[in-house]
Amino acid sequence: ANGRRLPVVGYIYERMSTVLLERNQTDDAAICAQKAIEMCRVWGNADALVNSCYSLARVHLAQGEAENAMTAIQEVSHLIPSLGVWYTLMASAFEAQIQLLRGDTTAAARWVEQAGLYLEDETTTENSYVTLTLAGLLKAQQRYGEALALLGRLLECAQESGGDGITIRALARQAAALQLAGESGPALDALARALLKAAPEGYVRTFLDEGEPMRALLRQALERDISPAYAGRLLAAFGNQQPLTKTAAAADRQDHLADPLSQRELDVLRLLNTHLSSTEIADELCVAPSTVRSHIKNIYSKLDVHRRAEAVVRAEQLNLLQAGDLHPHDLPPTGEQPAARAR
Repeated sequence: ANGRRLPVVGYIYERMSTVLLERNQTDDAAICAQKAIEMCRVWGNADALVNSCYSLARVHLAQGEAENAMTAIQEVSHLIPSLGVWYTLMASAFEAQIQLLRGDTTAAARWVEQAGLYLEDETTTENSYVTLTLAGLLKAQQRYGEALALLGRLLECAQESGGDGITIRALARQAAALQLAGESGPALDALARALLKAAPEGYVRTFLDEGEPMRALLRQALERDISPAYAGRLLAAFGNQQPLTKTAAAADRQDHLADPLSQRELDVLRLLNTHLSSTEIADELCVAPSTVRSHIKNIYSKLDVHRRAEAVVRAEQLNLLQAGDLHPHDLPPTGEQPAARAR
């Protein structure tokens, strides 16, 4: 009216922000999210305002600004309870995602207990964000088998319902988990499927959010001529990225080492900072004990130490260990009741 936009247009700006963010146009996505928030405040629609604030928070995360992301969602936290259980669960999952990107798996795991989640819970496309976040936590804890089982169930649901967006995100996370588990062949197969589905819509952010394992897979995809044009564009997008995960950040902090640690050696190194024996570490990583012993030998050599305790001290000096890296047992396995379940 009178040449001014109707407040309901805020919903359109929120959707535009989501699309622009997936294309990794973060500055434009932030502008649209801000406009959406302004117009939704005028509109007075609580769920549209919450969605708009979360769109802005997702942009902040993509820009590596976890604190700003948390601030954006805290501004509408008082509205969440009135919107129902679904919004409450999504909100808590988003906060867990922020903790994961900070590298605090312990804080993220508390979300699982507080939300009353179990690995055997029914998987649905409606709760796909929760499932993907839970799979991300399992992956961060090196519980790759459980993460892959969860993602497999989500993929079945998405394929039955025709949800291409969910399928693409699940395949990308599956590919990253398989890569971390040392299953390069299946990882490339999952990536090839994801690229085939994602290319027509130009997905970018979904792949960038998987961090260093995805970057490594995309390099392999180029070498094997798997969607080379698209894989090349995604690799170029990685070029301007801040490290999204603790693993990527740790890799960047060992540039001064004459021989940097590999991804698998970093996995073993973090588990050396626990009570686990080398045999138990092998069980956690699903490899032979002899393989772990070989990794430990390489770690000692690269860090110029001779004992496990010395390796941990040296790793702390290099800032390769974080508070959330203690061990991968924060999440109850299938069938085990957490200490306190939210009712």
